[in-house]
Amino acid sequence: MGASDSTVSSLAQRLGERLAFEVQGQGPAVVFLHGFAGSRRQWRALMDPVASWGYRTYALDLPGHGESPKPREREAYHPRVWVDALAAWHQRYVGEPAWWVGHSLGGGMAVLLARRHPQRVRGGLLVAPYLHRRQWRGWVHLLAPFMPLLAQPLGYPHWASPAMHLAWYIHPDYHQAPPTQRRVRVWEALHLSPRAWWTVLHMAAPWTPPPPGRWALIAGTRDTILRYASFVDLARAWNLPLQTLPEGRHILHISHPQEVLAALEALLTEAAPQTATDSRTVSSLTP
Repeated sequence: MGASDSTVSSLAQRLGERLAFEVQGQGPAVVFLHGFAGSRRQWRALMDPVASWGYRTYALDLPGHGESPKPREREAYHPRVWVDALAAWHQRYVGEPAWWVGHSLGGGMAVLLARRHPQRVRGGLLVAPYLHRRQWRGWVHLLAPFMPLLAQPLGYPHWASPAMHLAWYIHPDYHQAPPTQRRVRVWEALHLSPRAWWTVLHMAAPWTPPPPGRWALIAGTRDTILRYASFVDLARAWNLPLQTLPEGRHILHISHPQEVLAALEALLTEAAPQTATDSRTVSSLTP
């Protein structure tokens, strides 16, 4: 990566302490991680139901996204720095091992976190997770919805918002989203650091070994960004059941929130006895 371990550690610590997040509810911790060009705002419709089940829900903005820091150093966008920043954030604000719900790039971060900092992870739900560049369907599919971002260094005048709506409208996930979420997607694009592409380009998490903890996987057969076959391969490699949405595309928690909630509820319900046992033995992790 080019930087010393001490520099990386210091950078990750600073990032982790400043990540923007929101929290709802009381109980065992569930953390929501958005994908590339997303934000914590995507998860608000899911946080309320999960909190009502008796969980403390967190949603945060990854570095370079939303209201989180957007450092200028290239090293700040390496996946390892992000993972260590998430661990620092978790240690400061959560403490106990958490369930992690990650979409796309956020799913890849959850997997890397479980491998590098297993004491912070119980398991989680992976929503069309992105772990490696070989999952891409191709540059056209990947770049099409983000073309307006190329003009971001020039700044966005007020008239750019309708243009963003038009650009996103050609993307099936945007078309399926309710109007409130369409406005969120425009806001997210306006608050994305172009440097976050560095993280996407350098994601190369190995398929094996499986991350520690209990995991579930959900994906759509019509994913417009990542190859559906990659999710099949991942489920086979980790011996996980794959919940498939035949009409699902990439941003399933926006287009199919009830199905994602049902998958998460099934995971948490199945793991509830173990969660209750673990919660009595993790006081040493709480800062």
